[in-house]
Amino acid sequence: MATIVAEGKTAFLILASGSQVIMIDVEDHLSEPAVLCDLTQLTDDPSNLVEGIGVHFEKKKVFFSSSNGSVWALDKSQRSPKEPTRVVYSNPRASPSALTVDWLFNHLYIAERQQIQRCDLEGFNCRVVIQGLDGQPQDIQVDPCNGYLFWTVYGPEQGLFRADLADLQGKYPIAPGRPIYPSNVMQSFTVDYIPYRLYFPNSSNASMMSLYLDGRDAKVIHNNTQTSTWEHVTSLAFHQGLFYWSKLRSAASKSKKVYFEEYNPQSKLYFHSQMIFSSGKFARLRIWHPLNQPWPGDNCHNNSTLKQNNSTRAFPYRTGSGSERIPRIAIFEPQTVYNDRKLILFSRTPNAERITIITVTVCLNGLTKCGSADEFQLSVIPHMPPRELQALMSKISAALQWKPPALSQGEGAWSEWVYEVEAINLKNGQNQSFGLTKRLNLLDDHLLPDTSYKFRVRATSKGGHGPWSEFFEAATLKNHSTTPILVYSDNSVLGSAVYEGLLNGSNQNVKIEPTPAMGQIQDLEKCGDTLIWSSNFSREERRVFVKAGGRPTTRLHHVHNATAIAFDWLGNYIYWYNRKHNMIQRVSLDPTRGGTTPETVFDGSAVVQDIVLDSLQGYIYWTTGQTLESSLLNGEGRQSVERLPLYAARFIFGLACDLQGRALYWLRKDTDKLIVFRATLRSHPDDNMSHTVEQVVQFDFNGNYGYEKSPPLQFYSGKLFLLNGPHQLYVMDTGRKSLARLNLTTEAESRVTAFCIDHPSKYNYPENFSQSSPPTVVPPPVNMSSLTVTGPWNGFLLSWAPSTVDYGEVTYKIRISSASNAERKMQMLALNADTIYGMNYIRKKKKNYQGRNYHLFKCLCMM
Repeated sequence: MATIVAEGKTAFLILASGSQVIMIDVEDHLSEPAVLCDLTQLTDDPSNLVEGIGVHFEKKKVFFSSSNGSVWALDKSQRSPKEPTRVVYSNPRASPSALTVDWLFNHLYIAERQQIQRCDLEGFNCRVVIQGLDGQPQDIQVDPCNGYLFWTVYGPEQGLFRADLADLQGKYPIAPGRPIYPSNVMQSFTVDYIPYRLYFPNSSNASMMSLYLDGRDAKVIHNNTQTSTWEHVTSLAFHQGLFYWSKLRSAASKSKKVYFEEYNPQSKLYFHSQMIFSSGKFARLRIWHPLNQPWPGDNCHNNSTLKQNNSTRAFPYRTGSGSERIPRIAIFEPQTVYNDRKLILFSRTPNAERITIITVTVCLNGLTKCGSADEFQLSVIPHMPPRELQALMSKISAALQWKPPALSQGEGAWSEWVYEVEAINLKNGQNQSFGLTKRLNLLDDHLLPDTSYKFRVRATSKGGHGPWSEFFEAATLKNHSTTPILVYSDNSVLGSAVYEGLLNGSNQNVKIEPTPAMGQIQDLEKCGDTLIWSSNFSREERRVFVKAGGRPTTRLHHVHNATAIAFDWLGNYIYWYNRKHNMIQRVSLDPTRGGTTPETVFDGSAVVQDIVLDSLQGYIYWTTGQTLESSLLNGEGRQSVERLPLYAARFIFGLACDLQGRALYWLRKDTDKLIVFRATLRSHPDDNMSHTVEQVVQFDFNGNYGYEKSPPLQFYSGKLFLLNGPHQLYVMDTGRKSLARLNLTTEAESRVTAFCIDHPSKYNYPENFSQSSPPTVVPPPVNMSSLTVTGPWNGFLLSWAPSTVDYGEVTYKIRISSASNAERKMQMLALNADTIYGMNYIRKKKKNYQGRNYHLFKCLCMM
């Protein structure tokens, strides 16, 4: 418990005494009290008594409630009881009683029956903020420094309650919840704002108790009291380490007395004394002093003596006029650390924008004196760093976001800072510091492409800086001439819309308007001007659509039950998982190549979640939740990359290719961890990818993904993009433990279920070819007029003109109606046909890994 005394500042007790509001100097107990207001002169009801008291020191106002249901306001500077006093609130049916004033946000809280009202100081904008209490509050105190409202309710299973002031800003009242400190007999209490303590008398053992603002650490204080009188206390106040209270004469009596506490430094004992003016009709009391509603102002003067017990204090303040407030100044002394905190005291100078720093020397006997004074700009010095810093990178910019420093108080505590951001270039070590901003975000567009940076932020003010946040490390995007585009679906009740924007979330625009005909998009791919997506129309029906260039959207009627779609940009094929028949299939978008009949790549035994392709090398990769596998595009050369044991909390999801770096990335969910893995892509059928698997980075992760739903994963420029939930993307720099979040939509009804990144680097081409001039990789049909058959029936030759492609190797497969088959990589194939006779039907198939063409012909072999 801290005590700071500034001599020369008189403290007064404001008391409710029958029909009067009176005031007495706490240092002069024998003086006659001053009458601030007398209800008998304001109303015709002699039984109308003062019930509750609230004060606003800065505005020099006293508020009090009366037994007829009114709340009054008087100007403390008007000492005559005949001065006009006005009613600011009236509710005779609700019987307003206890009052408390929020001097920082200028609110008046009124306890009445089983609820608490709040209004402004003029009595306007009144509304119930807390309702459903189990009884009328006995006492109520607001703590705007720490952001809480406290109250007590007397009775079984009651006690001390607390509400965060931020929770009282909503449209509707809140329920009281459970007490933070249960007690059947608690009535009065008081708040010490800076040490974050509450004090209340314990009638059962006649002691004074102290506890934290959250109800923890209850302990007895001032136990060195010669004769305790803490029983039956009805109102309590605290000032400069000493208590003042009113109490009943006995449990059965209604007569009240007022007591105060004194401390004898020689005997080190506290003494309780009664104020002799007590009339027996006292209700509540409050202290009138700036330390009890702390703003900086005349708290210390040069050559004035201060008393300091332990710990420290902080004073809220405001600058100039108007509503701009900064309610907390850290009190610290530059040379002396006392109880893990530094101490500074402030006093106001003629310039309202400036205050005076008073150096404090703490002596062993607890006495302190003001030393030299220096002027200093009014400011607040934050003690905690900003939280959750992140950076969304583009080629030359970083969109930075963060959250304010953590509060040890409630969310309703005032905490408005300005922020300074620093960027460190990890290539050359140069530091960049950005100007101050009051916002919680900043766009830095003076960075270098393909460069790693470390960012940090701190809250600051004119008086000094708070601590730096932790570093967030990320790299700018590669210096490509083409800007990468983020493409995503936004599903709503109107159907799915397709949006495009930059990777940092800016410049978003609609590419396809939402219509019911779009269904609910579940997967999409985009390559250049070709957009492919699959949509749910019912639980059993999923359709696939293609939109190429400016042409109308086309449904692929021959593709059914399609999930996990992928696009072969060289062969112009669509690959998908047929969930009904449990197989991966493909079909050409060019009907002249093999017709419109889907071709089965392979039959599976587990549900496929993701598919990615490496068209240039001719490989397909897929995940099933427990396995990661690969094969050639035609299904041959199947290989297992990773296989997990069956375990509900451990599974594989997400799949992305880095074609430039020849790497495959995937994610493993392991209980509450998200682990990123990488392996080298296959370039030859004999390559064993499992030998190249390595763990890249690990994150704490609480996503609700399982076997049935695998979120999309994309790779671009050293970053992985993962869809997390209905509105948000995770952005991860591979190899760095930095995770940024990008909100794609803020509409509660919207749900993003699919996305991809469109950029030429994601679709590589052979040398001398490009997206605008692609190679021919699917061979044309064999010219049947070039087919010749020579030789006898038991040793004939088939020959034909070759089919050519721009990229890849062409092989030919010939099937004969008998059991004999042959396959050779040659333009002329000799078959041993000793089992063939008569009229035989031969189907010849020309293929490479990208696709096949068929032709059925017949030949007559002579016997």
